[in-house]
Amino acid sequence: MAVMQQTLMYPSVRQIVSEKMELWLSHPSHSTTALQILHTLCTAVTTDTEADLTVVDNLVRMRSVKSLGSYGELIAKLVANNPAYLSRCLEYYLAQEAQQTKNPANTKHFAMVWKALPEGHEDLLATIIQALAADCSRLAVIHQLLKRVL
Repeated sequence: MAVMQQTLMYPSVRQIVSEKMELWLSHPSHSTTALQILHTLCTAVTTDTEADLTVVDNLVRMRSVKSLGSYGELIAKLVANNPAYLSRCLEYYLAQEAQQTKNPANTKHFAMVWKALPEGHEDLLATIIQALAADCSRLAVIHQLLKRVL
């Protein structure tokens, strides 16, 4: 883990680390180091490479983050690095909320990502909602989520 932390400047290493992060965070003997790596990872991911987009997807999809009080802030910091990340995160949270199997933290994380939205990107959410609303069965769920968050 220490070697991986030192080589996070390489996109392929970031991708491998992001794939293992949830496992490391849930393991008691690795959780402290994993949390440090997670903080570094969220600031190191800044490009539009396929590897970094996969890292963003992996970090957003983690389910065992309930013990991390700062997870939402880390995701907000991550999306501040690149507007493309913001779109991926918002789309993921809305799509998850519109499905039957929900991660209860999605609403809170969606709100944190929404607050990290830079000026001039307000139309981004409308575009995502329009794409998701093409499936009429999701529309009511999306409406409920937006009422809770906004």
